[in-house]
Amino acid sequence: MKKIYGLIILMLTLGGIANAQSENAVTGLRNTANHVELFTNPSTNEINIRVTNPKYKSVQFQLYNVVGNLQKSKVQEVKQGKVFAREDASKYKFYKLNTNNLASGYYLLVLKDPKTHFYKALQFQKISSQ
Repeated sequence: MKKIYGLIILMLTLGGIANAQSENAVTGLRNTANHVELFTNPSTNEINIRVTNPKYKSVQFQLYNVVGNLQKSKVQEVKQGKVFAREDASKYKFYKLNTNNLASGYYLLVLKDPKTHFYKALQFQKISSQ
């Protein structure tokens, strides 16, 4: 079931069908545009994630490969002031995903906050660090 759910999310994201500010009839989750930023993409060692809406306090992460298999991953919250000194880090939450153990290819990072019914799926590319 998780594999099918991952493939559906992947198809919606890559196909551009998911609408911003709309509620998904299947999951009941709201996809809100521009509240999450993912960088540096493509990645060799890590992906930085910035959540710009302070309402999203209980964000959960799931990582899928391009065929929809759930990948083992650990996302760590970065304490304020450790990412970018020039920004007001108190307004945002920062996270890091270590990509060293991932094979080269495309991945889909799904973020959910069950308390606010927020979800967002973001694609990134992992490249080898040669």
